[in-house]
This record gives sequence, C-alpha cells and structure tokens, in this order.
Amino acid sequence: MIDASTPLEIALSIAMGRMTIIGTMEVLPNSLLAAHVVRNRRPPKELASAQPGQKHQNSYTPCKTRLDRLPSSNPLPTMTALPAKLSTGATSPAMLGAYSVVLAFERTAQSDPKLRRLIDARILGYLLRELPTHEARLAVALELNSCNGYDDLISIAKLYYGHFLRLFKKNEGPIPTPGTHSSRPSFETYKEMMRATIVEAPQDRHEAKVNALARDGYRCVVTGYHDRASVNRSTDLPAQVLAEKGRTVETGCAYIFAEFTNANISGSDAGSTKCEYGASLWTVLRRFGYRNIPDELSGNKIHRPQNVMTLRTDVHSAFDTLSLWFEPVEDRPNVYEIKTARESDMLPDFKKTVEFTTPDANILPVPSREYLALHAACARVAHLSGAGKYMDKIFRDMEDIQVLSEDGVSAELLEHALLPLSGRV
Repeated sequence: MIDASTPLEIALSIAMGRMTIIGTMEVLPNSLLAAHVVRNRRPPKELASAQPGQKHQNSYTPCKTRLDRLPSSNPLPTMTALPAKLSTGATSPAMLGAYSVVLAFERTAQSDPKLRRLIDARILGYLLRELPTHEARLAVALELNSCNGYDDLISIAKLYYGHFLRLFKKNEGPIPTPGTHSSRPSFETYKEMMRATIVEAPQDRHEAKVNALARDGYRCVVTGYHDRASVNRSTDLPAQVLAEKGRTVETGCAYIFAEFTNANISGSDAGSTKCEYGASLWTVLRRFGYRNIPDELSGNKIHRPQNVMTLRTDVHSAFDTLSLWFEPVEDRPNVYEIKTARESDMLPDFKKTVEFTTPDANILPVPSREYLALHAACARVAHLSGAGKYMDKIFRDMEDIQVLSEDGVSAELLEHALLPLSGRV
C-alpha cells in the first residue's frame, strides 16, 4: 500500500517495480507530489538535493541516461483531428458551445510543443461525441463551459484521461484458465460439468471464471473456440470439437470493469492512494449519470457474471488494452459487432457479430449492455484521440527507463507511476 507515510523511493518501487528517483526523498503525499511535478515539470527543490554522479547517503544509483536523450524506440501515437461539427443531431446550446471551446483548444494545442496537449483537446472533443448517453455528454459539456482558460481545460482532460480512459485500459496480461490437473474431476456431460461448477455469488476471479465458462459454453465468445482445460476435463466436449472441426485454445476471464477498481479499497486500506483512486473512478461514472454501477460492482460484486466473459488470451489482451471492443447493435439487446482499433487487429477467425446467450438468466446473466457500451465508448475515445497509444508509449518507456532524471523531464512517467493502474499498489 502506498500512502502519505511511504517514502517516495519505496512508493515508486512498489508502483513500477524497477524505477528509482535521484535525490533526498522526504515524506510527501503522493497525490501532492504528482500534482507538483505536473504543474512545475520538475520535482520540488527540497526533493532533489543530490547532484548527478554524486553518491547519495542512501546509495541511490545516479542518473546516467536522460529520458530526453534516449533513442526514439517507442513511436509517438497517431490520432484523428476533431470534425468541424459536433453531429447533425446536436442542437443543445450547451453541447454546441462546449464543442466550440474544444475546437479552439485543439487549434491552440497544435502549436504547443507538448504532444500531450493536443491529445488532451481531442480527449475532450471525442468524449462529447462518443459517450453513450446524452446525460453523460451533457455533464462533460457543462464542465467545459465552466472553464476559465487553457489551464482549466488541461486539468479536465487530465481528469478524464486518468479516471475514465484508464478505468478500462489495463496493462497486465490475462490470467489463462489453468490446465488439467490429475486431482480435478472429469465430467461425462456438459450439463454435469455446468451443474457441478456454477457458483451463485462468485467471490473471486476463479469463481467468476468458472461461471463465465459455463455460461459461454466453454468457448471464447469472439472466436467460438473451446477452452482447452474444460475440454480436457470433459468426455463429451472432445467429440463436439471434432464434430465441428474446431480448435481448443487457452482462455481467460475478461473483466469489463477491472478488478483493481475495487481491490483493497476498504478496511485497513481506507484513505490510501489506492482507495482514493478507486473512489474517484466511481465518482466520474456518477457524474456521467451511471449512479447504480458503483453499487452493482462494489466489493466482491465486481466478479458478477454481468462483468465478465470468456476470451482467448490474445483477444483478452486486445480487449484489456482497448484495441478491441463490443459495439452494441441497435434494437438487438444482446448482439454486438466486434470492432478493432486497426484493421490488422481484426483476425480472420474473429466473428463479425456476437450474441450473448445463457442457459440460466437468473444465475448466469449475460454481460451488461451498459458496461459494454461504456467500454466501447472509452475505446473509441482512446483510439481517436491518440490517448490509447500515448498510454502504451508511456508504459513502454516505464519498462525501458530504470532511473528517473532529477530535472523534471521524467515527470510524465512519474505521474503514471503514482496512479495505481493495474492493482500493483
């Protein structure tokens, strides 16, 4: 757990696993440090007393490689300019006024040396265009109309970048279904397996995965291929795979809203950075009008069937990183088109559309249309604004850089490191 009592060098080690920062680290709340770094583009003077090459009293490794002097191995993101008009059906003065503000922000940002400013402008513009409900779009519009200048717009963009887009953007690999083990029972029929494994109120990832597999027919919902471990445990599923001339693959339990949003945010962790971050995610959803979702997914309810599905491991990764999403089909409640950020992401064995079904709607309800619509909107905004690729670049840089420089050029990495994105804090 990272909180106000954690020295920064320890906080960074926990948050990122590898990075340290040069200088004397005094105790300072992480949120305040991140705000200072972002505002001033360098750490406070009292936090950087050591000089490069000077051995610090706590034996920190001196900075030998400046971030801004690294070879450009991680390419900058591509993005799509905002259309000149909001949409043909947009007539609300608040919406039209907000979009005009964002277009002016985009024009100004084009001359800003920081690429992030242009991404910020496009995040705001595409939120106005892509959020699923009028209430959500209007909430953003009213906030933008209350802004008093460039800095206010940047602050709002950072809020939605850090507490909405990153709500769905996960950067940890999927956990595959465990392989067959001799101590696990075999099942003669699909129905026998389903009856024996279903958990009415799943309490953890394992139980959520069991329920998702049973509901999804022990298949990846995007490819239709059977889960290999489940086939190995059954006597009738292998015959079904052969009859279909199908395949078995490793699958994982994909969460629409990530587990980390509710992990360790109560009890002894109350008031921690992790707790505050999780609470702020739900606050943004309530602001958008989704007042029931925080309660629906509170505590262990994050594992409810409406929040999970079975996906092949590579599809799972694409879904987690917003490279793939489920676009709701109008007037067909459980039918979705599969969309990808790039044509090359749409593999030949992907279905064009997916219809979720269930053998028991009471115990094993299908994934929530509301949750999937929010994920899809987030994916579109991240893709069109360039924010998704920008996040990818930041995380690649975090892998590449071992040491943060003392002169502030690593501020963006520090800001990311202090947000407990993937449950690592």
